[in-house]
Amino acid sequence: MMHVQSSLCVWCEGGAVIMVPPTNQTKLEGEKVQFSCEAKALPGNVTVKWYREGVPVKEVPALETRVTIRRDGSLIVNPVSADDSGQYVCEVTNGIGDPQSASAFLNVEYPAKVTFTPTVQYLPFRLAGVVQCFIKANPPLQYVTWTKDKRLLEPYQTKDIVIMNNGSLLFTRVGGTVVGSAPPPLQSISGYYFQPGHLSAPAIMIKRNKFLG
Repeated sequence: MMHVQSSLCVWCEGGAVIMVPPTNQTKLEGEKVQFSCEAKALPGNVTVKWYREGVPVKEVPALETRVTIRRDGSLIVNPVSADDSGQYVCEVTNGIGDPQSASAFLNVEYPAKVTFTPTVQYLPFRLAGVVQCFIKANPPLQYVTWTKDKRLLEPYQTKDIVIMNNGSLLFTRVGGTVVGSAPPPLQSISGYYFQPGHLSAPAIMIKRNKFLG
């Protein structure tokens, strides 16, 4: 009696599936961050693309020189900067079915920074006015120290002056001595400086103008 044996090999093709998705990360400015995006598919010609806020990372001018997409699909940003915070999305496909995607959020922490320091800010005479304190920080700003004439300004002990939550200085009523019969439209206060936290920062000086009648 004759026995016949045969075997059948079945290959099931399928689209790419993300096996190790990226996860949310928090980094300090200047560190390196790596997001995973490991995928499997049959056939295994998987293409991985990365996006930041919907834009391919290689097309983001601020990122293009600092990003690398590795052969395993992971994304490296080195070093990270303060403006790199945001959502990052990896998209995988092998040409079969719809592309699959997964996302993660990058939170970049950095010390408080003075972003703009106007040398003179004018306030309306006898009205409320704000001396702007242009600062960015992550985590959010905790406090700002102001000094006047090289002395610490204590807002709770100073009449008509309040330090706002964003670090700006609020004068609820701007005063000053005016010489002449008619008050000028603008009056400025002298000698105020600010410094976020204990960090070294450029100072703002509000100069006093003399109006003569």
